[in-house]
Amino acid sequence: MLRYFLFAISLIVGLNEIKADCSSNYLSIFPTTDTVPKNGLFLLEGYGSSQKIINGLNKQYPIYLIADNKKIVLLVKEILVGEFQLTQALMRPEFPLETGVTYTLKIDNLPVHEKIEKYDYITRKRIPITFVASSFSDSVAPVIERNPVEIDKQYIAFGCGPQKMVMFDCPVKDSSEILVRTTVKNLTTGKSTTYILSGISSQIGVGHSMCSGEFDFGGGNPYAVTEDKFEVTFVFMDLCGNYTKATPPVQFTEPVPSDGEGE
Repeated sequence: MLRYFLFAISLIVGLNEIKADCSSNYLSIFPTTDTVPKNGLFLLEGYGSSQKIINGLNKQYPIYLIADNKKIVLLVKEILVGEFQLTQALMRPEFPLETGVTYTLKIDNLPVHEKIEKYDYITRKRIPITFVASSFSDSVAPVIERNPVEIDKQYIAFGCGPQKMVMFDCPVKDSSEILVRTTVKNLTTGKSTTYILSGISSQIGVGHSMCSGEFDFGGGNPYAVTEDKFEVTFVFMDLCGNYTKATPPVQFTEPVPSDGEGE
């Protein structure tokens, strides 16, 4: 589920992958790198019917890393619910991982149609997701080089619904991959939604694609176009869990279709 269409930022996840037709379920994991800090953060996202897996982690669906029959549970620190078919869990290992050891991600009791795998472009097959624990340790929070500013809006009408995206520029420096804890508040209704974005460079997309997204602006109806005003704040986190203060809020309005678009 790619969160953007023209703005090519990939998630896990991974996180997102635009398809011609919307699938009914998808699980994806962050980080996307093959190595992880010994006590790093993990972010699992469920799309569509896979959201029930996220809500059942370590209850119906134990999640853990395993190496040489040694199991390390991924403890769920927080579950965040997006506004359009997405739910995620932020996790951390119950014990520090051993440097140099390769761990395989496992989720028990998954239904047959649910998979937690990655695609190997060499073998052209789906393979288990593995991570090598590194000795990397970081106690320094990311550095925000400039406060966020809105730089673009996009409304694209697709067959199954529109993509709406508001782009913000906010350059950040850190030595590892970055997560962005994003809070969007509807200033008209007072509703506030927080969701963690991954796969971020200096540009951050806030909104949703045709099939899913973190923020829908329409109060549960992705087709709706409102005149509501919104504001967004960002908190940047690195893989070791160091985080910045929230950025100053930036006010914006949602993207709207051009003449004839969306009809």
